[in-house]
Amino acid sequence: MKWLALLIGMMVTLGAALQIPGSRVLNGENDFFSLYSGARLSGSGELHSVEAHQRIAREARVPFMQSVLFTRPDYYAFLLRPLGWLPYRTAYWLFQSMSLAALVVLLWLMRDQKSTWMLALCSIPLVTVYANGQDVMLIGLALTGVFLLEKNGWRFVAGLLLSFCTVKFHLFLFVPIALVAQRKWKLCAGAMVGLAAEILAASATEGSRWIPRYVQFLQNPQISPTPFPLNFHSAVEALNWNPRPEWLFTGAMLVAIFCLAFRLPDFGSVLGLCVFGGMLTSRHVGLHDYALLLPLCAMAESAVKRTLFWLATPPVYISMLLPGSWGTLGVIVLSMSLPLAYLLAVPGYGLIPRYSGTRTAYNPVAQ
Repeated sequence: MKWLALLIGMMVTLGAALQIPGSRVLNGENDFFSLYSGARLSGSGELHSVEAHQRIAREARVPFMQSVLFTRPDYYAFLLRPLGWLPYRTAYWLFQSMSLAALVVLLWLMRDQKSTWMLALCSIPLVTVYANGQDVMLIGLALTGVFLLEKNGWRFVAGLLLSFCTVKFHLFLFVPIALVAQRKWKLCAGAMVGLAAEILAASATEGSRWIPRYVQFLQNPQISPTPFPLNFHSAVEALNWNPRPEWLFTGAMLVAIFCLAFRLPDFGSVLGLCVFGGMLTSRHVGLHDYALLLPLCAMAESAVKRTLFWLATPPVYISMLLPGSWGTLGVIVLSMSLPLAYLLAVPGYGLIPRYSGTRTAYNPVAQ
């Protein structure tokens, strides 16, 4: 039965992939343009200039898209500078190769988790990572490295690597809860040192006032389009509700994360749920960001792994693409995950025995 489910998932994912215009992917007419622009404009004083992005689009001979601007922190542009030394399409295919290599390395590092390669074969968000020229797998590999380094006692180094994940800081806003709840003080120290180094690099290249300029730039409504209901914010907008339900959902999510973070015994599950909660509550999220469920599922244990595993399969994301308000069904399913994980995973509620030793990692393939 599991192989039949995998085959159906692969067919559904292939069908979704065939809906993507191939010419747009082959020519790099996607989100990679924002990363390339950031690399080219780093240190120029025009990093957040719309006119400068338009100029680079003309030089690269790609259509200019108002929503595809460099929206990452300025220090990420500094790290991307080598891509800006290359012609656009050379840089694009080099970047896609790096992203694919990151996926291969991630699967190899988590090779003892058979569920990971299953999710990779039928992950619609993973398809959109490469269709959109996104860097989600680089961040996913870094997150996997954080988990493995911390597990093997390299906590300060793990924190340094965690600081790289702040290039998508809006997805990691709840991670400090995991660090404090699990008392990962060395990891915290490494993360703060790494972040301080990144801020200093940005200040050296973009000037000491780069943070206020960056915050002002993020207020541009055109850089956060929400064509599909992908989380609380976009679902509320799709239903034409006032912002109050969004804040209520976010508050409930925060309460659930706090309860889980201080009750679950394993760091991987808590870290995974905190990142997942960030995806549900962020105001800037794309379908490709849910590809992070791949490493999150690999590092989690028991009922949390089970929850994240099923949320990474195609039906949730197919429902998000339904027309009109029907697309909010996927968000409803996602939003139920943390309360479900709480009831399943927290001892004392009669659903599982109290934790009294080493957990056995859940393996969907073996079921």
